[in-house]
Amino acid sequence: MKSLLALSALHKASCRPEQKPYYVAAALEYHRQASEGARNLLGTVTPETATGLFLFSSLTVLVVLNVPKPPVKTNSSVPEEVEFIQGLLWTIQGIRSIRDVLGDAMQEGQLAPLAQHCEHRWPLQFGSNFPDASDSSQSESTDIMLNDLQERLCSTASGVEEVLQYQALVASLREALYLTPCWDELDLFMWLYRSLDDFSMATDIPTQNSLVIWAHLAVVIKMYERQWWLQGWGEHIMASVYERLDAKHKPWVYGAALEMGWIIPDM
Repeated sequence: MKSLLALSALHKASCRPEQKPYYVAAALEYHRQASEGARNLLGTVTPETATGLFLFSSLTVLVVLNVPKPPVKTNSSVPEEVEFIQGLLWTIQGIRSIRDVLGDAMQEGQLAPLAQHCEHRWPLQFGSNFPDASDSSQSESTDIMLNDLQERLCSTASGVEEVLQYQALVASLREALYLTPCWDELDLFMWLYRSLDDFSMATDIPTQNSLVIWAHLAVVIKMYERQWWLQGWGEHIMASVYERLDAKHKPWVYGAALEMGWIIPDM
C-alpha cells in the first residue's frame, strides 16, 4: 500500500508542477516506509512472502523512474541516469528471482490477473510471430543503425565469446525496436526481464562500449514514452552518455541520436 501511495504522489507531482516538491517528498517518505517493510521479508523469502515482495519490486521500478532526474554532470565515469537504469535492471533481476520462488503459485491468488495478462502478451516478445510488425522505412533505418553498432562493437571484441555476446545484445535491441507498433510499456519491461543476461556486460565496469550500448538502449526507451512515468528518460540518458564519450566513440551513437530525434550539441 505504501508503494502505491508513493506512486500516486509522484503522479500528482507530474500533474501539479507548482506542488511538485511537496508530492515528491511525500512519495519518498512512503517509499522509505515500504522499503523498511520489504526488508523485513527478505530474510527468508517464501511463496507466502514472495507475493508482497513481487508487488513491491514491481512498483519500485515505477517509483524510481519518477524520482526527479539528476542534472547532467561530467565529473563521474558513470552517468547518474545510467546508475538509475542499472538499479532498475537489478530490481528486475530481483523480480525474476522472486518469480522463481513463486513458481506455479503465481497463477493463483493476488498475482493471477497479472500472470494471465503477461502470459497473453508473451507471444508479442518474439518478432518471428509478427513478420509485418514495422513499416519498411523504420525497419531500414533501424537495421542500418544496429548493423553499424554490431560491426563496431564486434571489431573491439577480445574473442569469439565476446563477439557472441555483442551479437546477442544487438539481436535483442533489434527485436525490441522492430516490435514497437505491437508493444505497450508492460511489454518493454517484459523484454528487459528476459534480456537481462544479454545486457549484463553493460551493467558491469563502465567502458566506452558500454556507454554506447546505453545510448542505443535509450532509443528503445524513447519509443515507449507514451506513459508519464517514462517521459524524458530516453533523451536524458542519451545526453548524459554523449557527454562522457570520447572523440572516437561519439560518432558511434550518431545513428541512435538520429533514430530518436535527439539533436547532437555543438562542441
